[in-house]
Amino acid sequence: MKKFRKYSVVTFVVALAAIMFSCVDDEYDKPPITEIPVGNVYTIQQVKDFFINNGNSTYTFTEDASVYATVTMDNETDNSYRTFFIQDNTGAIAVFQDVSGGVYIGDSVRVYLKDLVVMKYQELFQINTISGDGVNVDENLIKQGTNNKRTPEEASIADITVSAASKAYYQGRLVKISNVQFVDTDTTKKFANSETLETEERLIQDENDRQLIVRTSGYATFADANVPDGSGSLIAIVGQYGDNLQLYIRRLSEVEMDNERFDLIVPTPVYQETFGSGLGDFTTYSVTGPSQVWEHSSQFSCALMTGYDGSRYANNDWLISPAIDLTDRTGSFFNFTHAIGYGNYSGINDELKAYVSTDYSGSGDPSAANWTEVSFTWPADLSDFFEWTNSGDVSLSNYDGQSGIYVAFNYNCGTSNASTWEIKNFAVKGIANTTK
Repeated sequence: MKKFRKYSVVTFVVALAAIMFSCVDDEYDKPPITEIPVGNVYTIQQVKDFFINNGNSTYTFTEDASVYATVTMDNETDNSYRTFFIQDNTGAIAVFQDVSGGVYIGDSVRVYLKDLVVMKYQELFQINTISGDGVNVDENLIKQGTNNKRTPEEASIADITVSAASKAYYQGRLVKISNVQFVDTDTTKKFANSETLETEERLIQDENDRQLIVRTSGYATFADANVPDGSGSLIAIVGQYGDNLQLYIRRLSEVEMDNERFDLIVPTPVYQETFGSGLGDFTTYSVTGPSQVWEHSSQFSCALMTGYDGSRYANNDWLISPAIDLTDRTGSFFNFTHAIGYGNYSGINDELKAYVSTDYSGSGDPSAANWTEVSFTWPADLSDFFEWTNSGDVSLSNYDGQSGIYVAFNYNCGTSNASTWEIKNFAVKGIANTTK
């Protein structure tokens, strides 16, 4: 019988192994890498403008688009339910998430906007999904870097609340507010109720008793901490809920109020006119218009002006205060309550204005004097006719120490539209100079 050589079996096994392994692909299967396109790049203000230019209605991004920003508030302390805030050099906005986490203060991020919406939730600008279920961090957020923490913007309560424009500017921004304290009645409380998990509100005040809400979730890690009874500063996000601005604290270490409490310096009235029974010491002057002039409305207890009287007429009419004396005042301001009817049209902002003058004669044509326009808070929705709105405190501090100050309201409409403007509860206030 013929015998195999002793190494034939070994040779066969080696050859078989070589054949088997030669059929194996050296490249293992790898999961595909999803590339998230950049598309059009927008600033945060431009993102907000899509909402504004869409008739103040929710806008859906249907094309590839992105916004780059820095995270200024996350969910780490549970004081911001499924919401983080981002900010760039143009503004700030909230982003609602499908689940909490995955985003941290100081993250530099790109938010992919396609199929997301920019909307308002209780007047707070927000990026969300069409369904409202919240943005998925893995699908819509690309981290560009970490630990790039943004420096808070120095601001006072007056800066934030002085006008509608200032409120819009500060909404969502990270700020540091100094020289404030919590009101007396809140210093015996905790920030929120950690047992019932209820969100609660506390108030901070400045020395002129201007106030802002500090809102804290019952889920916040510092909910059961005592409200400080000293004065100092805090760092927070300026949020909004309905008509009210409110501050969201990120962490308790950013509330530094170890100084002694300060006494309030409360402004007192210099001049007041309610327009409850007439125009009082105010005078009127009609530049153009047939018979429509500023007049007293006994029905609504206010001063009233309209360019409509069966037909629309072009009118330019002034309502002017008496001379106001601020020689012994500091921090002066005026405010009033007003309502606008039939003013939901383009150009209304150019028709109803407030002015201040130091060289008006006290009577006659106001065009002979110099007038400085001042801004005030408008009704939130002009389609909601005759919504009484507080003007906010309109600063007169540039005129402190002077006399002969005049405040005027100018109604100036054309023939295509004619709103109605009602004004009441006009008051000028300032801090009395006790050193005289």
